[in-house]
Amino acid sequence: MKRKLENKIARTAIDSFRNHEIYGNPSSAHWILQRKNEDDSWSNSFLTEIICLATTRGIHVTGAIEPVNFVYGPSECYDRIKWVGEKVPPNTYIAEKASLGSGSKITYAWDPELAQQEIMIMMEQELEPEILQALEESLNYLEYGREVLLYEAHYDILEKISSVGTHISPRMIFAHAAINRLWQLIRQK
Repeated sequence: MKRKLENKIARTAIDSFRNHEIYGNPSSAHWILQRKNEDDSWSNSFLTEIICLATTRGIHVTGAIEPVNFVYGPSECYDRIKWVGEKVPPNTYIAEKASLGSGSKITYAWDPELAQQEIMIMMEQELEPEILQALEESLNYLEYGREVLLYEAHYDILEKISSVGTHISPRMIFAHAAINRLWQLIRQK
């Protein structure tokens, strides 16, 4: 379920950048991606700026996408773009690097419907009656968010439900897709 949701977001993200090109005169560490309109003007739809960062050996992605930083990659900028760009979104390793650079609240999202589905699947397993009851009770807290769910959860199920509903965020997947497109364009030259 989680992977299905992430893959759906990734397909949308990849399609959003499919026709983007490198705009202007890029430097060896700074690119702008834009899509050309039919009249040869440039569209600001998903306008994206990608910058290699020296101090964190990272990549900063911003523009129409809220900022995301991928950190602790290879030393050389070209190798950094390849490091992220050659992996197809969504990718948990790349998400981890974004989490280190931008924080988990930017890199991961929580979906109560996904959490409910995952808890329901857990409840289909053979469980001790008190665990099953605790899982049923946890469903009552989904509407209040992940923090309340975990705060109110019975200690016997806390570990089981700690990651339910959590998935790689659309923001991170779109940033990754932008770097993926940049890598495709660099390879074509």
